[in-house]
Amino acid sequence: MTPKQQHAFDKSAFKISLIQHLTQLGHAPETAQLRDWYLALGRALAEHTTGDLVATENDQAIKQAKSVNYLSLEFLIGRLTGNNLISMGLYDVIADAVSELGLGLTDLLEQERDPSLGNGGLGRLAACFMDSLAAQQYPAVGYGLHYEYGLFRQSFEQGAQQEAPDAWREPEGYPWEVVRPELTQTIGFYGHVDVVEEAGHTYRKWVPSLEIQAMPWDLPIVGYQSNTVYPLRLWEGRALTPFALDAFNAGDYTHAQQADIDAGNLTKVLYPNDNHDAGKTLRLMQQYFHSAASVGDILRRHLEAGHALAALPEYETIQLNDTHPTIAIPELMRVLLDDYRLGWDEAWAISSRTFAYTNHTLLPEALETWSESLMAALLPRHMEVIFEINHRSYKKWKQSGRAM
Repeated sequence: MTPKQQHAFDKSAFKISLIQHLTQLGHAPETAQLRDWYLALGRALAEHTTGDLVATENDQAIKQAKSVNYLSLEFLIGRLTGNNLISMGLYDVIADAVSELGLGLTDLLEQERDPSLGNGGLGRLAACFMDSLAAQQYPAVGYGLHYEYGLFRQSFEQGAQQEAPDAWREPEGYPWEVVRPELTQTIGFYGHVDVVEEAGHTYRKWVPSLEIQAMPWDLPIVGYQSNTVYPLRLWEGRALTPFALDAFNAGDYTHAQQADIDAGNLTKVLYPNDNHDAGKTLRLMQQYFHSAASVGDILRRHLEAGHALAALPEYETIQLNDTHPTIAIPELMRVLLDDYRLGWDEAWAISSRTFAYTNHTLLPEALETWSESLMAALLPRHMEVIFEINHRSYKKWKQSGRAM
């Protein structure tokens, strides 16, 4: 990819836009607080990055190039506003613009909350990879989860740690993100597997008993000194039917909103506590939700670009960040086998050349294991695929002569 020409920047027009956004937030310049100005600043700047994000998505050169799809449950991206101003080459001119309005850019930047999308080294590495890919203009999409709360906000009382929810978006939302409802997907859980006879062939069909919507939010990953902007696409759990009016009218107010509560729990917090069965189930559901939505979006982009399904490894690489998203492998196999009716060998040839895996540590939290009973109940078709992968791998190993 070649560097793009920077947009011409009109400082006067930007100041008008900044005040317009401030007014839309319900504040007058004379009485607005620093946080109000920061939110208006972020929204005014986001107009530029969102336009470049859409333009980058529709760039034919990018559609015909091979893309990296980075799947990670963590992206510790840090505060975006100052970083994006530097990448856009606008730090000094925006500092001048807000100074002319009687404000200091440093003071405004201090109002930003860190997006609570990661916890430590794993998330920071993922964020740095995305920054590097954008800076070097290697086509890429990051896939994560749109957590309502981060791990926790830490404080101390009488020498003891106190934990509170980290509501990083706060009531006003986060100015840099944009919701993409047109890319919403439906993700299934539980249910059973049917055997389908069709045209003399036997197929497996998963029939989920629970379905939840995956709503995508995009954060801009801005390329350094270019107009290239790649999406960090974050999936949020939402109910297909969030409100049951009949139950509400009958006085069962909790049941009326239960579907919305259950769906929201999927992306409520980063790393839900898994020292009990309910937590283990939620964490596996969270990981499958993330992986299935991401695989579905990758296939959508690939096919909409006019590429053949068999050419997926030529145009897409799916990089798995530790074991959290590895359920994406049997998910892609399931889709190729059941939805596109490919044979096992053809589906495996595509999958085995599409995925790559990064292992960062040998600690147990990075090398997760799940009970067979939980996997079979929550993802019955995937359990079948995993058994088949294991059987074929063992058979191949045994035939190789390496078996004792």
